[in-house]
Amino acid sequence: MPAPKQHDTDAFIDRAMRVFWSRGYEGTSINDLVQATGVNRGSIYASFEGKRDIFLAALDRYDERYRARFLAGLIAAGGPREAILAAFRAAAEQVTTPESPAGCLIVNSAVELAPHDPEIAAAVTASLGELRAFFRQRIAEAQAAGDIAPDLDAEATTTTLYALFLGLRVMSRANAPAAQKEQIVVQAMRLLG
Repeated sequence: MPAPKQHDTDAFIDRAMRVFWSRGYEGTSINDLVQATGVNRGSIYASFEGKRDIFLAALDRYDERYRARFLAGLIAAGGPREAILAAFRAAAEQVTTPESPAGCLIVNSAVELAPHDPEIAAAVTASLGELRAFFRQRIAEAQAAGDIAPDLDAEATTTTLYALFLGLRVMSRANAPAAQKEQIVVQAMRLLG
């Protein structure tokens, strides 16, 4: 029988999320989670079936706390064209800290786990679908406002921006030079005319 839960589950998930974000799924062991969170194995297993269960909770937390808030903040901060460019600038200029490791946990998971795990693939697909929808909606709004040419192929541009943004997040994870990341930002601006 597992030991009774003796920790704050929300705080545990937050700390576990940062470990997975920094080390990846395969690079994180239960011992790593014990060390990073201060929660003993018995208490962990009283709340979760195993590492994968913890990872799914961490992925959901990341999507809620980082991806959703990031996009909502961009939408609230300015016009649609500016929101797109701000997304690229923020990704290019991301400062890596223990609270915010390099890259994006969703994108990292898309590369590491989604090809092999249907449940994680579904979570990643849903989250990245929201990112793609963000670009598509901002383009439509900017076209309606006259900030982007009405004859711009909105679907093709959405797909290209989406791919550039995901590539930028992978480059950030790989510690690409700032000049290379800035080239991605410049290309995104050019796409919008």
